[in-house]
Amino acid sequence: MTVAKFCVNIQAGKENRYQKKGGFTLNIELAIRKYLIDHGIKQSFVAEKCGWTRQKTNAIATGKMKITANEYGELCDAVGVPYDYFFKAVQDTA
Repeated sequence: MTVAKFCVNIQAGKENRYQKKGGFTLNIELAIRKYLIDHGIKQSFVAEKCGWTRQKTNAIATGKMKITANEYGELCDAVGVPYDYFFKAVQDTA
């Protein structure tokens, strides 16, 4: 399975947003932040593995910057999770 199958819709804004009862939105970027915190992974580690700046990594993890399909694949590879991991995480909390 390729990252493109999961990420094509990220840019279209369909797959990475789920409306939860109560009116707030859960998203891939915040699922990434939660994963990093829960697993003790520093944003600087992700930045180095992906070839990003720490500022870019922080902007993605805090939801200030949307993640592209290519960036999503790089991040999944860097932290060693399958490409569908964060989609499942968002669905499980919706």
